[in-house]
Amino acid sequence: MVNATHGEVKLGVDSGFCAGVSLGYHRGCSLTDVTGLGVFLMVMGRKRRFFYVFAGALWLIAVAFGLEGLARYWHRNTMVYRETIEQVERAMAWDMEVYRATAADAPRPPASIEAAYPDLEVFDATRESGYGDLAERWKCLILLCDLKGGIERQWAPPGPPLMVRMAEKAASVGRIEDLLPEMEAEDAQAAIDSAVEMKRALGYANELNIGGHSRQYMLPELDNEMFHFVFHPYGADKRRPERVAVLVLLSRFKMMCCEYRPNYYQRNWYPRFKESESWTNSHGFRDEEVVLPKPEGVYRIVCIGGSTTVGGPRNDLTYPNMLEQKLRAYFDTNAIEVVNCGVDGLSVTGAWRRFDDYLALEPDLVVHYNFVNDASFVMCEALKQRLAGAPLRREANRYLTGSFFLSRHCRPVWQLFMPRKEDYRAAIDRELLWAMRDMVRYARKAGSEMAFASFAFAKVEQLPRWEREWFRRQLHFAPTIYA
Repeated sequence: MVNATHGEVKLGVDSGFCAGVSLGYHRGCSLTDVTGLGVFLMVMGRKRRFFYVFAGALWLIAVAFGLEGLARYWHRNTMVYRETIEQVERAMAWDMEVYRATAADAPRPPASIEAAYPDLEVFDATRESGYGDLAERWKCLILLCDLKGGIERQWAPPGPPLMVRMAEKAASVGRIEDLLPEMEAEDAQAAIDSAVEMKRALGYANELNIGGHSRQYMLPELDNEMFHFVFHPYGADKRRPERVAVLVLLSRFKMMCCEYRPNYYQRNWYPRFKESESWTNSHGFRDEEVVLPKPEGVYRIVCIGGSTTVGGPRNDLTYPNMLEQKLRAYFDTNAIEVVNCGVDGLSVTGAWRRFDDYLALEPDLVVHYNFVNDASFVMCEALKQRLAGAPLRREANRYLTGSFFLSRHCRPVWQLFMPRKEDYRAAIDRELLWAMRDMVRYARKAGSEMAFASFAFAKVEQLPRWEREWFRRQLHFAPTIYA
C-alpha cells in the first residue's frame, strides 16, 4: 500500500523497500521508478540473507567433516597410539620374563601331541618330496596353490578320518574357495593376499598365530567341524612368493567358542603373548589330567569362563593354576585341585550347555568368572528393545554410533538414544539369569556348590591416558542394529 502524504512515501513491504522509495521520492523520481528501485533492493536483501544462510550451512558442514576427519585420524594415527603400544609391549615383556624364568620347572605336554603341531620353519626347510611325511606327522592336509587359490598339488595324511574326508573333498575341487561355505570364500582369498603382502614387506613371520593369515572355518559338509587353515607364502624368495602353501588341520575348537578338542597342542597361538604354549587333556580342558573317580580327601574346584579364565602364556600361568598353588600353600596341603575349564569366547549360555561336562569332573565347587563375552550380546538385545517401534530413534542411533566424533565427544547426546539401566537389567534377566539359576540348581543336585565371581574392571576415570586409549580401542561396544 502506498501513502503519499506530506511528501513521504510509505510502503508496507520491508525496511529496504521503504528506504528505496523514500530516497527516490525526495530526489524527484516518479512513483514507478521508486517502486522498481525498492523491489530491486528488496530482492537483493533477500539474496544477501540467503547467501549468509547458505554460507553458514556450508561452514557448519565443513566443520562437521573436519571434526569427524580429525577424530578418525586420531583413532588410526599410530603416532597418537605410540605410548599405548609402548606400554602394552612393556607389559608383554614382563609376561615373557615370567614365562622364561619359570620354564625349567613348568609342566610339559605329552611328547606325542607336541610333535603333531606344524612348524613352519621345518616346513620351509623340507623339500616337496618330504611333504608326505610332514602331512602324516602333523595330521594335516598340505595344499600347494597359486596366488588366486587354485589347487595345484596336495599331500594328504592317512588319518584321522575327518582329515581323510577333507583330503577327498580337496581332491574333488579346483580351488580353495570351493572347500569353504560361500560366505567364507572371499575371506580365504583375503588371507592369501594378506600372507603374500606381509611376506613382501616383512619376510618370515609366524602365521600360526590366530588372525593375520590364519583362519578358523566351520565346514557344514564335514559334520560342522572346525578346521584351521594356515596360509603360508611358498617359494625360494620369501619376499616375492609365487605360490601359497595352505596347511589344513583340525582346529583347537571342537565347537567354536564352546569346546576344545582333547589332546591338542598349540605353540605361539595367542597374539597377546610373544611366546606361548597351550595343550588340552583327554577331556579337552587346558590343564593336567583329571583323576576320576576323584580320590578320597581331595577338594576339587572347577573354574569355568572365557579367555580371562583359560588365558595365559602357558598352562601353569593361568589364574586357576596359580589359585591352586596359593590355596595349597595357604592350607599346607596338596589335597586341593583347581581345574581350568575355560574356553576362549565362552558365554554364560555356552557354559550352561556344557555344565554336565563340568559336573562329570566331580567338583566340590564350581567357580564362574565371565562377563565380557556376554556384554556385547546383552547390549544388542537391550538396544533392540530400545529401538523397537521407534524409527526416529533408530535413525538417530545409526548416525550417532556411526560417527567417531559424536560417539566419543558428544556422549550425553548419544546416550539419549542408547538403552537405559533398566533396559540392560531386563536384558540380563531375560537372556542370562535363567542359565545362571539353572547351573546353581544342577550343581546342588550333584552335591556341588556354585559361585559366580564379580568381574574385575578398571575405574576409567583413574586410568592414565594411554590405558584409557587401549580400552577405547579394544573394548569399543557401539552396537547398531537396524534389522
